[in-house]
Amino acid sequence: MPAFNDKEFSRSDRKIQRKPKKPSAWLHLESGVKRSVVGIILLALSLVTTLSFFGLSGSFSQAVTDGAEYLFGAGSFFVPLTFFLMACFILFSEKKKILGSTIVGGTVLILSFLGIVELLSKNHAGGETGYYVGWPFLYLFGFWGSLIFFAAFFFSAILISFRIPLKDQIKEKITFKPDEAGEMVPERKLVLEKGLVTKMATLANKTKLSAVKKIEPPKPAVETVTINSPQTAPVKPAEPAGKKQEGAVGFNVLPLAGGYKFPPVDLLEDEGAMPVTGDIKANAVIIQKTLENFGIPVEMSEVNIGPAVTQFTLKPATGVKLAKITALQNDLSLALAVHPIRIEAPIPGKSLVGIEIPNHKSMVVRLKGMLQSFDQSEQKNFLNIGLGKDVSGRSVWATLTKMPHLLIAGATGSGKSVAINSMIINLLYQHSPEILRFIMVDPKRVELTLYNGIPHLLTPVVVEPKKVVNAVTRRFRKKALGILPAIIRRSMPKKAKILCLTW
Repeated sequence: MPAFNDKEFSRSDRKIQRKPKKPSAWLHLESGVKRSVVGIILLALSLVTTLSFFGLSGSFSQAVTDGAEYLFGAGSFFVPLTFFLMACFILFSEKKKILGSTIVGGTVLILSFLGIVELLSKNHAGGETGYYVGWPFLYLFGFWGSLIFFAAFFFSAILISFRIPLKDQIKEKITFKPDEAGEMVPERKLVLEKGLVTKMATLANKTKLSAVKKIEPPKPAVETVTINSPQTAPVKPAEPAGKKQEGAVGFNVLPLAGGYKFPPVDLLEDEGAMPVTGDIKANAVIIQKTLENFGIPVEMSEVNIGPAVTQFTLKPATGVKLAKITALQNDLSLALAVHPIRIEAPIPGKSLVGIEIPNHKSMVVRLKGMLQSFDQSEQKNFLNIGLGKDVSGRSVWATLTKMPHLLIAGATGSGKSVAINSMIINLLYQHSPEILRFIMVDPKRVELTLYNGIPHLLTPVVVEPKKVVNAVTRRFRKKALGILPAIIRRSMPKKAKILCLTW
């Protein structure tokens, strides 16, 4: 008969009977509730302790007084005072996650104060706590060294308890300038600093509103290619990117009051050379034959030449799954001897599949060409910015009115500065200072300070982020901010807009 192991049974039985511990109800409370509870407790302790010192809390007073005198000595009064300050900060501060730092800082504050009292007195005025805190430092570092350490602990505890950034406080007092505090900039003539901004100022003064002429649209960036092959259907012509409707004009200049003169687009650089695409007809034949070798009959359609890629469009035969075409991306890349290629199946708004091949040499898209092809009368939105050109060579525009908060992020050298400067130039060419005003914030003092002096600025470029609040608040009293809540916009002019750019 097998032996019965009583120990093994009891151990396994205990393991089975163990129940998981329930988390404390304190952990389920919201941070705001925790702060309120701790703040009220500290406030109550400070008030009760203070009343006990004056004998106003009954028989409890003598016990509290004797205990405080034994533990804290002459520093007893400092303990309820610290509790009171901690309670007020925890209850009324708008800063987040302060509970732990305030309690730790308050404890260090009391201990360092008792240590200082113990050092400065000869009869152990810091109580038992001050004696045991101060004696090790006095033994190791002597009187002056200990005093320096306790003073450092005392002031550090104040900074920790009340979350005071000492660096910001000193910097604000030293580097404060009236212009950076959001002072209003009076109306002035166009006085700009360097580069393109200086050219805009110089040539704009020579240009008269009555002499503004229609700007001719640029050459089409999309070519129409016909592939003559016995197995290939004629390629349908693509609509030119630069083609406009009859009667359309170039970049419109709106008549303005106040004598403001728009700078001419001749200040901007012309677009570079056309992209180098290689043999388009040969590539179209290769694409068609490669797909047919895998049992996918297709009919070639139009070819669109964009700044960076050339798009070959094709129509697969009835019954062909698009997944079969997209699965052949690597095979097409090998047949064309290019990498990478992109397959768009289907093209949005068309019953076609697009195969995009990178050009041998890309074309640099300039802002001048986009402004020349831009017709403001056809745009329903106010803050239009040019993003570039699509695969067909057509200009792509966006509006800031639909994205009041826009974040531009990326690695170093990815073009963040170019993007922001392009947006600013876009808006400067579209609107006068009577219509559009800027508030620019540039803490790094690298890019936006270049625009100091342009008439569109509401205030000089702010280099202290905290002071932009003052600048915006002052402006609210006079004009509307297009991206503000309706409560602020009701009493403001309808056309006035303010655009705030931060770097």
